Amino acid sequence: MKVSLRATRARTYTDAWSQRRRLVAHVALTAAASLSLVVCLLVLVATVRSFSATQMVEWDDPTLAVLVAASRGEFLVKPVADADSSRHIRLHLATARPPLDFAKRPRLHHALGFGYGTEWSAGASRLVLMLPAWFVVLPTLLLPAWWYRNGKIRLRLKRRRQGMCIFCGYDTRSSPDRCPECGRLPGNPFFSP
Repeated sequence: MKVSLRATRARTYTDAWSQRRRLVAHVALTAAASLSLVVCLLVLVATVRSFSATQMVEWDDPTLAVLVAASRGEFLVKPVADADSSRHIRLHLATARPPLDFAKRPRLHHALGFGYGTEWSAGASRLVLMLPAWFVVLPTLLLPAWWYRNGKIRLRLKRRRQGMCIFCGYDTRSSPDRCPECGRLPGNPFFSP
């Protein structure tokens, strides 16, 4: 059965388009994992520094103003009553005073590092949330961990298709039972350490 030239070109175009989409998805996932890792590192640095001084980051926007404070390994998130008319980020670092104890704030219900409550400012009641540092760090570590694991599996599958050892990358086409370089048996790329 003959395959027409038009069908071959269409298949080639589709394969090239699919390859580009996979590349764009891989680049987007890598960028998102890198950004998530940077946020995780910033949160870890803020957590370590919060044991010596309270640190505050304030976001001012005409529609929303939020204050995030880190003290003694806990993060306090609350809306701010007076929002400026211009959009900017203000960074407040309190280094002179000892760290605040968020758990001792009035009207704040606190258990296991989590807390919530209300605070009155400018004649309105506003919700205040308190989160432990591990609760902020854990979600930011999930994407980089998944990206790293997925990359190792992809590399091992590529090595297996090319007839290489999935662990060290040595050519094992002549001895498929055991790698002559590292001495390991061919393993499952999904469950190998």
